[in-house]
Amino acid sequence: MQNEILYENCEEIQVLNALAATAAAHHAGVDPSIAAKALSHFVGSKDRLTNLGSTNSGVSVWMDYAYHPAAIHATLKALRSRLGSRSRIVAGIPAHNQLKWDSYYRDGLIQAISPLNHAIIFAQPKTQKFAAFEGRIEEIPEFTQISVQTSRDYDEYRDLLSKQALPDTNIILFWTYTSGREFAEKFLSNLKANDVYENENLQATKE
Repeated sequence: MQNEILYENCEEIQVLNALAATAAAHHAGVDPSIAAKALSHFVGSKDRLTNLGSTNSGVSVWMDYAYHPAAIHATLKALRSRLGSRSRIVAGIPAHNQLKWDSYYRDGLIQAISPLNHAIIFAQPKTQKFAAFEGRIEEIPEFTQISVQTSRDYDEYRDLLSKQALPDTNIILFWTYTSGREFAEKFLSNLKANDVYENENLQATKE
């Protein structure tokens, strides 16, 4: 017996979770067809690979709360699969200050960003508050073939992201702090406010 699951989540890890849930339900006596129907209506976790919107020039802003390199890689693979090989994808990634910086984390982050066209990695300045995080983000570009920029200044990080907002670009913002969604929404709002196509349409409407 076969059952088709129309599942909106495109991340490989989410698909594997869905299959595991179906198997567990079947083991507990639940008919697989019921599990398949239930999963077809399951929207997944909030703020995972969420499309916040687009500008008229075709810049789409996405967000995701993954912070471990393995989770970031799974998300970016899913986004690349969804958008196709020709799409331009840029990511803003805060290096998580609660994870120990070593060759394992560095190599994991390098592997994680491989599906991208460009990455901007941000880390908090080295202060006493973040002394446990000895992240040497500046060394990442030496070990990857994709274009990478790094920053320890919040305003510079935001400006670097804005400069990558070229027409038909997908920008995914990862966040590891409570104001992450607010930052992503404000970033999109600022892009729209400065989008020449948005402003032309607004002017035409007024006239």
